[in-house]
Amino acid sequence: MISTRDLIARLGGGAAVARRLGVSAAAVCNWIASDQIPAGRVLALWALAVEAGIDWRPADYRDYALVRVLAEAA
Repeated sequence: MISTRDLIARLGGGAAVARRLGVSAAAVCNWIASDQIPAGRVLALWALAVEAGIDWRPADYRDYALVRVLAEAA
C-alpha cells in the first residue's frame, strides 16, 4: 500500500493536490503528517490517483462499490 506521503508526492506534491481538491496546502500537509486522508476527501483523491494511473485505493475501498466499478473501468 502506498503511504499518503508517497501518493501525494506522485500526484505532484502537496500544493498541486491542494489546488486540485480546493483545500489549503496546510490541510494536505496535515494529511501527510497523520498519514490519514479525511473521509470527505478520499473519493476525490482516489479519482486523482486513477486519472494519474497510480494503483492506489483507500484501505476500505470495498465500501465504495460504485466508485470501485468506475475506477476499474477507467
